[in-house]
Amino acid sequence: MTGGLTIIGLGAFFLGTIAAMLSLAATVFWIWMIADCIMHEPSVGNDKLVWIILMICLPVIGSLLYFFLKRPQRPVTAEMHWK
Repeated sequence: MTGGLTIIGLGAFFLGTIAAMLSLAATVFWIWMIADCIMHEPSVGNDKLVWIILMICLPVIGSLLYFFLKRPQRPVTAEMHWK
């Protein structure tokens, strides 16, 4: 009887660990997108302010929207030349 409880306990531990890692990854991604917006988004009109407010009010959705829709594509500055 205690063997079944141990398996359930291990499952809950691993599920909690996965949830903690996903939460950490989402938090790092959120901070990265806010920093990217602050440093690289042009200050034309209120675009930067609106994106930052959106990412603060809706962290995951706002960050994903910024990443896929608005994050500017930066040109590659270093080119590799193969000989």
